[in-house]
Amino acid sequence: MSLEKHRQELKAENQEYVWATTNLHHYHYVPPTFAGSLGKPTLSTVNYPRQLIDLSSDSPDDDDKLSVKSSTSQKKLRALLLQLENIALLIIECDDRHRILCAPSLSQEIQEELKSDVESRMKTIVHTLCLNGRLQAVLLINKGRQIFARTLSFASEQQQLHLLKSFFAALSTLVKKVPSNEMNESLLVPIFKTFSHFSKNALTSFINDSKLVFGSDITVNLFTTNLLISLLVCCSRQNCSLDACFCSTTLSSLIRPCSQEIKCSLEQCIVLTLADIKILDAWSASNITGYHGSAAEKLIQNLQLACRLQGSNN
Repeated sequence: MSLEKHRQELKAENQEYVWATTNLHHYHYVPPTFAGSLGKPTLSTVNYPRQLIDLSSDSPDDDDKLSVKSSTSQKKLRALLLQLENIALLIIECDDRHRILCAPSLSQEIQEELKSDVESRMKTIVHTLCLNGRLQAVLLINKGRQIFARTLSFASEQQQLHLLKSFFAALSTLVKKVPSNEMNESLLVPIFKTFSHFSKNALTSFINDSKLVFGSDITVNLFTTNLLISLLVCCSRQNCSLDACFCSTTLSSLIRPCSQEIKCSLEQCIVLTLADIKILDAWSASNITGYHGSAAEKLIQNLQLACRLQGSNN
């Protein structure tokens, strides 16, 4: 009896298996889905493999944040470059008017009109460059440094003073981000020419207002050393009296005892005569406390030697 019952159960199971294997097409399996960042992707099965991206989080990852930051920086850079293009156009217009002013037989009325045009454009240029500390960002770009140099050549003495004060204020950041050789090539000569054309009062005013500590506030490198020596050359030509505070702050890196770390290559960028160096040496000895035995004296002696070598070669 029990054996017969067992046979009937096995027969029923076999019939159920056969029906299941032969009737798979009667229905279609639909895997469960879940809400994700791409809508409702399916769970992973043989027929529906998992997507090759991470769907576990809806929040932006680090790459997204970097992408947003990069996009913002690019927008700011494009805006700055556009402003530089506008300034470049204004400089070209100023240059054109200067050329016309050099022409003979211009009426007084036309001359006044051209000068007024140049003044209004230069006012806009200087204001745009120095607005809200923008000059620092401008000078980090090679094109910005070129525009700054051109602006110095067209600006009035008061505008030049304003530009150079803003330049010195941004110098601590520039020397860290721009190589000294690039600064020497693009800015050293225009700044030296500007200093050279200053009146004695303007140069003295600039010196008294400059209280930057080179070596503390500003990293001392080849450009900053060339810049300071070129400023001293202009001061010696005008026989300016140095402010004591200027010597103890701005010239602090040159007044300390002679160091092999401080180098100068001013003779490679600016034409100096042996007479210029002798005047500079005598003036420095009279106006700079602690000049003898300092790095400044050593640098000036090296400049004097370089001028003699250039003279003998010529």
